[in-house]
Amino acid sequence: MMEKIQKFGGAMFTPVLLFAFAGVVIGLGMLFTTGVIFGPMAAEGAMGYGVWNVVLQGGWTVFNQLPLLFAVALPIGLAKKHNARCCMEVLVGYLTFNYFVATMLSQWGGFFGVDYSLETGNTSGLAMIASIKTLDMGMIGALAISGVIIWIHNRFFEFELPEWLGVFSGSTFVLAHIRVGLYAMRELDEKIPLKHGVVGRETCGAGGIASGMRSIGGVFEILDYMERYSPDAWMLNYSNPAAIVAEACRLLRPSSRIINICDMPIDLMDKMAHMYGIADRRELQYSYYGLNHFGWFTEIFDRDGNDLMPQIKEHMAKNGYMDGFETSGDKAQHIDESWVHTFGKAKDVYAVDPETIPNTYLKYYLFPDYVVETSDPEYTRANEVMDGREKKVFGACREIIEKGTAVGSDFEADAHATDIVDLACALAENTLERFLLIVPNDGAIWNFDPTAMVEVPCIVGRNGYEKICQGQIPQFQKGMMEQQVSVEKPVVQAWAEGSYQKLWQALTPSAKVAKDVLDDLIEANKDSGPSSRKFI
Repeated sequence: MMEKIQKFGGAMFTPVLLFAFAGVVIGLGMLFTTGVIFGPMAAEGAMGYGVWNVVLQGGWTVFNQLPLLFAVALPIGLAKKHNARCCMEVLVGYLTFNYFVATMLSQWGGFFGVDYSLETGNTSGLAMIASIKTLDMGMIGALAISGVIIWIHNRFFEFELPEWLGVFSGSTFVLAHIRVGLYAMRELDEKIPLKHGVVGRETCGAGGIASGMRSIGGVFEILDYMERYSPDAWMLNYSNPAAIVAEACRLLRPSSRIINICDMPIDLMDKMAHMYGIADRRELQYSYYGLNHFGWFTEIFDRDGNDLMPQIKEHMAKNGYMDGFETSGDKAQHIDESWVHTFGKAKDVYAVDPETIPNTYLKYYLFPDYVVETSDPEYTRANEVMDGREKKVFGACREIIEKGTAVGSDFEADAHATDIVDLACALAENTLERFLLIVPNDGAIWNFDPTAMVEVPCIVGRNGYEKICQGQIPQFQKGMMEQQVSVEKPVVQAWAEGSYQKLWQALTPSAKVAKDVLDDLIEANKDSGPSSRKFI
């Protein structure tokens, strides 16, 4: 009992500490607005009076809102868990209660013996609390309401919500595809590095690092909610930059039921299928290894086991992935100019290692000088999306909402939309299909870092996934991948530790340029999200 009394006293002492400061402010305000002492300077209408009257009225804040302050202070000492959250609950609860009472008195005040038309104070029985004209219940009423809310908080904080109340309760899958900071921040991710003469891209280089520093916390927030309300669910995550997010999950959420995926290899398989006249990429069998946005196909077979690599290589050598576009009929593809350029440049990427079929994003690693030279620092991919794809998607959504049906809509579902649904079906129905997933290496590539998050084929069923071993990889690819992993891991460590030093290391090899870029990115991201997801 003594301990409880002490906690109550400690909670009450918190607003009392404000009395002294507020009293001094009021004393000074009254002093400098008293004409007897300061003469004309303190006369109404004088500049001095006006200034000190503002100070005086501000000083009354504590004493005018005493019930509210004591109500909010009580959880500081009496809430058993998450005191700050309980303070917010009390604040909202107390204000809501007073709004209820105010409305009741305005409608039925006569029934309760209260004349709601009277001014607050004196003998009216009314008080003004947070601009709410309500019943004057004094400090006792505020503490009583606060006490009830605190009891409910302590008693039911760990109580699991019924399925119909929980956002994730009962969910089998949570599909995460978020962009923290939206396109406004993506635009800065791309333009700031280009200003310094280095690659600026959504998932590559400094831009990808900046995006990753924002995305980790956002994905974790959703993941933690899922695990609280639906611990048996799978999160299927398609949030960029997938490599950094996946490494963060491996290091900081190792037991979480999350599968990280990317649609880029899927889109490339669509194009390779079209090169050979195959209608559906799902008919292809393949081998692939690498990191996210950083990989190579080593084998491509059709459903009957026929080797398609020779013909695909022939197409790649001539025109990159350009031969893989649908150009006629209902499936004709409308590709943004930047992607047309990238798919064509794949010819040069392929030439670096003609034994494999590369991911298009390798352009940014093998030809960074070319990328910078051909980029417009004033109009990047982010601007292209904002002016094109974003308007199209949201326009289609508005049209569907207005019409009340998707029938007749010309909205195009991208590869990631269909692949993530296929993945969910494989998990739910135990189809044992092959998918490219971003998973801990742990022997899938046996001459590579076992802790690295690699992108390899996996067999997916009801119990999760099984990796398909890709064996030993060539030194060229191994060296490039090791360098990239040595960027991704320090980024995640920098996020976890709030380390400027590790983030700087991740951005090298040019230490000076890296520091200049990092400082600009930190400045651009200082207000990009809540403090719980602070950039650095």
